[in-house]
Amino acid sequence: MVRTILENHLKTQAPVIEQDLMSKAGELLAYVSKAQNISVYGLSLLFKVAEGKLIGQVITAQAKEVYCLDAGAFFSEMLTTRLEQAPDLLKKQILAQLGGSKMEALFISMLQKDYMLIRYNRKQKLELHKITSTNSELVNLQDFIKTVKL
Repeated sequence: MVRTILENHLKTQAPVIEQDLMSKAGELLAYVSKAQNISVYGLSLLFKVAEGKLIGQVITAQAKEVYCLDAGAFFSEMLTTRLEQAPDLLKKQILAQLGGSKMEALFISMLQKDYMLIRYNRKQKLELHKITSTNSELVNLQDFIKTVKL
C-alpha cells in the first residue's frame, strides 16, 4: 500500500521534480563553468553507475571530466525535500522504505547499464537524455517518472 501511495505521490509531483532536477543541474553546471572558466553551454552532467555507486560527472564536449559528485546523495536530498509534501502519517513509512541507500539503490536499478545526461540544447534550455549502448534519446522526465514502479 505504501508503494502505491508513493508511486502516486511521485506521479503528482513529477512536474516539480523535473523543475527541481533541472534547476539543480543548471546551478551545478553554472558553478563548474565559473570555477573552470568554461562555457556552461559546453558542459554536460552525466549520471552513471560505477562500482555499485551512482555518480555524477560534469564533462566537457570532449568528454573530459571536470567535476565529480555523489549522485546518490544528490538525488536523495532532492527527493527527500519533495517527500516533505507527503501526508505526515505516511512520511516516516515512505522514508523508511526509500531512505538513504535504498533510494540510491532505486536510482541504480533505474539506470542499470544506461546513462542519463543533462545538457543545454541549441535554444539554451536544459534537456535530459537517456544514453544506452546503442543510442541516445531525449527523455521527458515527467513521463519517465510516471512509469516508475517501486
